[in-house]
Amino acid sequence: MPSPDRMGPKRKSIFLGYQEGIRGLISSGAASASTGVGDAPEAEVAALSAVGLHMDASDEHDWFWVIPRDLNITQEIGFRVRYSSASATAADTRSWIILYDIIPENSAIALGTTALSTIIALLETDNGTANAWQESARGVLNGDTVTEANLTTQAIMAINLELDSDAASEEMNMYGLMIDYVPKRYLGEPVSWNPAYDRESK
Repeated sequence: MPSPDRMGPKRKSIFLGYQEGIRGLISSGAASASTGVGDAPEAEVAALSAVGLHMDASDEHDWFWVIPRDLNITQEIGFRVRYSSASATAADTRSWIILYDIIPENSAIALGTTALSTIIALLETDNGTANAWQESARGVLNGDTVTEANLTTQAIMAINLELDSDAASEEMNMYGLMIDYVPKRYLGEPVSWNPAYDRESK
């Protein structure tokens, strides 16, 4: 019988680190650097053993993320940037931009160029604690943007992240994206959650 979870969608969150997906990094001397605009290098955060991409204003980083097979395509996908700043000034602000595109199988690799359905709110205020974990406001890609064909062939989602502006003069490191979505498991009729069935279902 269906799980009680089918009474309502429950979101799951995954962390897509800056090194994950099809790599957008290339070695440059002693450290790797993003292949995105600005070539943001890997850097340790204040000798604390945490390593991220040291991004300045206008720097970009790209992911090529395999769309998860268990995505419920009727539900929205959320994106947040996980980062830290050496700034201890609560008045400092920064803005992030995420662009995406879906690349079907047998299509040429390309960078994300399309804005999310709801963009990440601009001019976020720093939390005022140096080198603290921070998370951006949530950007949203509406449901029914990813198609069932994208899902069954496990198409690639090209994601382009830009640090559009950063008022702080101190180092800022980006670690990756928090992505939330509703999994298809336990929703609807047994064909949508029972592994004995292979027919896709919303």
